Amino acid sequence: MATLEELAAFDAAFDEDVCAIDKAHNGPYAAEIEDLLHLSGQAEISGTIAVTPTKTYAQLIALVQRASAVNLSQAELKERIIDLGDTAVKIAHKVGGLAKLFA
Repeated sequence: MATLEELAAFDAAFDEDVCAIDKAHNGPYAAEIEDLLHLSGQAEISGTIAVTPTKTYAQLIALVQRASAVNLSQAELKERIIDLGDTAVKIAHKVGGLAKLFA
């Protein structure tokens, strides 16, 4: 069972996360964040799932949220997506606003 201090730390960290997400959804990549979130479970024409939630998918969402919150340049965002690896790049290509970074 968590101590009162651990619970307080958890609540403080969660409050910071909520603030960061709110900032991100008002930032320059807000539409891309929404598109990323909608990919999970979305059926493509072939009947396959567009994106199966994975660690990389979660990292990509977090990256774009943080980039939006701090107004990261497109070039810096592209570089960081590439750093996440091929899977992240493939997922980014499914989001119009992110796919433009690789055009």
